Amino acid sequence: MSAARGATAIAPGEVAVDDLGLPCEDCGTHRDVSQEFEVDDWPWLCSRCSVVRYREAVAENDVGPRSAIQRALFDDPQPTTGASGPAREELPGTGGLLHREQASIFFSDRGQGKSITTLITALGAAVNDIPVYYFDRENGAAVTLERAEAILEANDWPDVLADGRFVGRHYPQLSRDWDPEGVGEALGGFGLVIYDSLREAISQLDGDPNADADISRFVDLAVTPLVRRGVAVLILDNTGHEAKGRPKGSGSKLDAIPQAYKVKATEPFSSVLTGRVELTCTRSRFGDVDRRWTARIGDGIYEVPQPRDEGPDTKAARELNERREEFRRSCVAALREQSPRGRDDLIAAARKNGAKGRNQRLRNWLVELAANPASGLLSTDEGYVIQGGPDNAGHPGATPPEAPLAPSPAPPTGAGQGRGPGPDDMGQPTANGGNLPAQNSDVEEATT
Repeated sequence: MSAARGATAIAPGEVAVDDLGLPCEDCGTHRDVSQEFEVDDWPWLCSRCSVVRYREAVAENDVGPRSAIQRALFDDPQPTTGASGPAREELPGTGGLLHREQASIFFSDRGQGKSITTLITALGAAVNDIPVYYFDRENGAAVTLERAEAILEANDWPDVLADGRFVGRHYPQLSRDWDPEGVGEALGGFGLVIYDSLREAISQLDGDPNADADISRFVDLAVTPLVRRGVAVLILDNTGHEAKGRPKGSGSKLDAIPQAYKVKATEPFSSVLTGRVELTCTRSRFGDVDRRWTARIGDGIYEVPQPRDEGPDTKAARELNERREEFRRSCVAALREQSPRGRDDLIAAARKNGAKGRNQRLRNWLVELAANPASGLLSTDEGYVIQGGPDNAGHPGATPPEAPLAPSPAPPTGAGQGRGPGPDDMGQPTANGGNLPAQNSDVEEATT
């Protein structure tokens, strides 16, 4: 809000009108065309009423410098209570390497298969209905197209380049004059954005890829606005000359990117030779450090890397289901001692039998189990009682099932919940071409 130049004085009782002949909407009498304050939200106010309205708005924190600070600190950022779902959700088709709303970095020495592994993983995501944008300043259109066609043909995948699920752009520009929110709006419709490479992207911003400030500028401009919109971001970089266990140059790269993988060709590969690449997690906020992924590449074989060990998300889900099963058995044992029982009484008795967990979690489990005819638990007007398995449902006192229940079903997370092709536990390709359902990562942390 600024003072207008040449504001005219209006005598008391005088009606001033604008070019359309309209008086001030607030007082009806004082209307000077050259207002003292220019307010877009109050288009037909005299200077006197504009001042009054402005002061009222400042007092209510709707306008002014103070409210701008408040909006920056409180309104615009994501609130903690606004989060929903798991801390991270696996991006379908990427073998558990990439996750929604998370940034990751692949780094390696030259010639270790970093770019081809990235392209396989990106196409695996696109096949699973994740729109991909590939920002390439390293390989060029001809090389990328040739590789992509070979990968699609080898895996019998649909042409995601033709239908627009994979969008590759080569030697695009970045500008430090851009607004980060504008970058977020431009790329926020994609599920995965890849920058190949970090060095080239930062050079577009007239920066030094080894300088902390320039790395932060790139992240603020081209990574954070996407992550805030739920996009997975993958950045490619080279290995340091001396520190081989991290990306080249400044250590702030790993401070800004929560997940990092070192790519290494453990067996040589080429267009006529099948080899193998291995990715080792060197940085993770989610317990993935030292986990390894592997894939065969070359001579017509292009596999999406698959994990060689159990991930923390999978482990948490397994442990949670084991505790749920222990709670079920403890409830059955308690109901054999006394039946019926009320909810809280049954939970207390189950605790004495060895069940563990917070009260709210155990209450939720009890509701889920009572709704499952195979659980051995039945909720009646008198309380909880024992029921049989599927063949004896609804018969209190029948023998409940002794075999563990299957894990509780996961809520649907939309289309494309599949994995691309990859080796099984023995390193062999999966029999069905890799169209396996992705593991559900929407699990509660397995802590008491």
